[in-house]
Amino acid sequence: MTNLPLTTKQLVDNLTTILNGLTALKVLKIEIISPDDHVVCSPVNIPFLNCSCRDSFASSLTELDLKLSVEDLPSIMGSTSDRGTQGRSNSEILPNLEILRLTLEQADKSTLGDPLIASPLVFLISGCGRKLHTISLNTGRGLNPSTGLLEHVSKSGIKFPLLSTLRLRQFYRSATTDFTRLLHFLKDHAGSTRHLQFHLTVEDASNLPSGEIFFSHPMFTQIPLPLLEHLEMEFYYFPSDYLPHMVPFLARSPQLRFLAIDSGHERWSSANLSTLVQCLKVPDPASSIQVSRAFNGLTYLELRLEIFRASVLSLIYEGLPCLEILRLHFFTVSPVGYGNIHDVFVPLVSPSSSAGYWKL
Repeated sequence: MTNLPLTTKQLVDNLTTILNGLTALKVLKIEIISPDDHVVCSPVNIPFLNCSCRDSFASSLTELDLKLSVEDLPSIMGSTSDRGTQGRSNSEILPNLEILRLTLEQADKSTLGDPLIASPLVFLISGCGRKLHTISLNTGRGLNPSTGLLEHVSKSGIKFPLLSTLRLRQFYRSATTDFTRLLHFLKDHAGSTRHLQFHLTVEDASNLPSGEIFFSHPMFTQIPLPLLEHLEMEFYYFPSDYLPHMVPFLARSPQLRFLAIDSGHERWSSANLSTLVQCLKVPDPASSIQVSRAFNGLTYLELRLEIFRASVLSLIYEGLPCLEILRLHFFTVSPVGYGNIHDVFVPLVSPSSSAGYWKL
């Protein structure tokens, strides 16, 4: 007897039966993100997260990782009528979820992604329980859902009291990217945020504001993050003059222990590095931002430098006495021909030094 291929309906029914049996499921990862994935999966149209599938594992799920094309997101979530959950309010559909990761791309670059994803994403994050402690939003070129999603959360009064980790990765477009939405979200969760990753890639560098104007936005000047311990910032294809203007923002968190700045092809010059360290070491008495305490306890520092000199280590060593891990990326060593890096380390690493790991 010849085995005939399953019809689309049979395939969906079989997968639904399997999902309905996963009553103790804790981690769910769905990846349909490449154009090829979209071509294969779009005819099947499996509503992994509609109520008929979701009800079986809604109470047990603690981690949800979605890597999807925006074209497939509505079908994954099911139709609007399918999104309700029997016997539960929307705020309880994933009551024990702790980690939510969303990565979104366009399978077809001509797709207007934001209208497609607004409703299902708002429904999803609104349905997360109050145990949520980690949110990661990674959006591709041409998409701005993360800020709109966070705006909805703020406007609706939804707060996640345990939220400690926020990771945002998106493209920056000076004409459309608005940090005001993110500002409100961070203000709502400033008292619990300990880990912040903020990754921006410039999509069009022709109309960028100056570094001074960019970092004067209230998001960088008005958000108190008293518990922030871990800060990672990526600024790809921004001009080098942005680097010194981010210093006041970096110094706003008195508990900061981990600082990594990836500036892409732009590097910290010796002058800008000196500005950074001197700002941490000797605060300006006239400044409204007290930065001296902000970096006294810094234990990890990662930067990209234009030129590595022996004086760089001396500067960092004297200004950041608690540093344990230092990672410096650079193209050039000065003076040319300086051959014995060991000679640089000997006077710096002493029994009283806390520096335990240096990577150059």
